[in-house]
Amino acid sequence: MRQLASHGYVVAAPQHPGSDAIWLKEMLRGLHKDIFDINDFSNRPKDISFVIDELERRNAGRFGGKLDLTRVALAGHSFGGYTVLALAGATVDLAYLKEECERPFGGLDAALLLQCQALRLPPEQLTNLQDSRTAAVFAANPVNRSIFGRTGLGTIKVPVVMASGSYDPATPPALEQAASFTWLNVPDKYWLIVQGQAHVNFTKIDPGIKDAIESMTDITLPSQG
Repeated sequence: MRQLASHGYVVAAPQHPGSDAIWLKEMLRGLHKDIFDINDFSNRPKDISFVIDELERRNAGRFGGKLDLTRVALAGHSFGGYTVLALAGATVDLAYLKEECERPFGGLDAALLLQCQALRLPPEQLTNLQDSRTAAVFAANPVNRSIFGRTGLGTIKVPVVMASGSYDPATPPALEQAASFTWLNVPDKYWLIVQGQAHVNFTKIDPGIKDAIESMTDITLPSQG
């Protein structure tokens, strides 16, 4: 965010109650049964639209009318990658998601387990998430393939950059971004792989995730230095 701001961009970084660090800490204290609020499949995109609305409201007074809010670039990581793709016009394909969630050994894909939770929501809650002010998106390690599918990702009309980590166990490139990238129909699409990136720095995560991973035979965490 500081890097973008140093080049003259106005950067807004909203917090998402329901899938943020505060929620996770509360879950570990036993205050929530799920690692995130499933309503965030719709609330997260709406949070972003609300922020853009608020910037429009404040533009004249606070920013001297200098903000061009008809061309907003969005960036998101992991669940945030899902968020920005939805805002860019990707539509949720519940029929495809249901098929994916029922396939054998699907539970080995952590990202799919998260996406399958969307099936608990009423379908109408997962419609009309696009924001026409979105001009381009950067989706890093996005959770996306099964919830959007070929049909849903094919509706995006704005430039897209996808980024993957070569050692990402949470949203593996081969499972979450490879097919998704080919399903994008926009001419301006780019996919970059960051060698050694592992979604997040697993050596800094608690409680016990690092020890649990390292207790598995033949699994080694990549250096995050």
